[in-house]
Amino acid sequence: MYRVIAKRAELLITVSEFSASELAEVLEVPLSRFSVVPNGHEHFSDRIPTEPAFASDINEPFVLCVGTIAIHKNLEWAVKALLSRDIKVVVVGASGKQSVFSDQRPITQGQTDRLIVAGRLSEDELAWCYEKAAVLVFPSLYEGFGLPIIEAQSRDCPVVSSNRASLPEVAGNASLYFDPTRESELLAAVAQVLESEKVAERLKQRGKENVRRFSWSESVTKVEDLLMGSEQKA
Repeated sequence: MYRVIAKRAELLITVSEFSASELAEVLEVPLSRFSVVPNGHEHFSDRIPTEPAFASDINEPFVLCVGTIAIHKNLEWAVKALLSRDIKVVVVGASGKQSVFSDQRPITQGQTDRLIVAGRLSEDELAWCYEKAAVLVFPSLYEGFGLPIIEAQSRDCPVVSSNRASLPEVAGNASLYFDPTRESELLAAVAQVLESEKVAERLKQRGKENVRRFSWSESVTKVEDLLMGSEQKA
């Protein structure tokens, strides 16, 4: 059905060059037919950081992970690796400590004490997490865009990201990257941020510059221009 619709549609719009190339192949339409209109970051610019219920349990630097337990999010792999190095981890999105881990990869009591699974939070609470976290780890194997990356960067949170799919396109030079199948690469990247204020500050500054590429208002204007152009052709 999607192939039929794609071939008949006047406009094909998606959020990244990566997504466009994937859709072009699957839907069997020329890549040139796609227009890329990315997500924006302004929805986080007016957030008022609000302490979540678990804030009193945070008394040391922590690594933040944002995502669900869907396989492509790769959260279990990342959290398990971080806990193995006794790093404090806060997970937002997924709910329930045991739900983050399969029966094949149980966590020890000591590791459980180093993990906070916050579940779903308000945007104000998430803004607090971004601002207080030492680093956001985004370990996805597959993403069409990766919105938490620019949300974090908009709140001065350093980013360490998977090098797969659209993520290098979105994070640009404002992230340290790792292969999301190699724990050693993930841990080395996180260690750079945790151990070097210079690295962390560099990522924060680059993040501020990077998010300027992503604006909801500019995206709206681009969609309007595409629609007007399509109407004129008709």
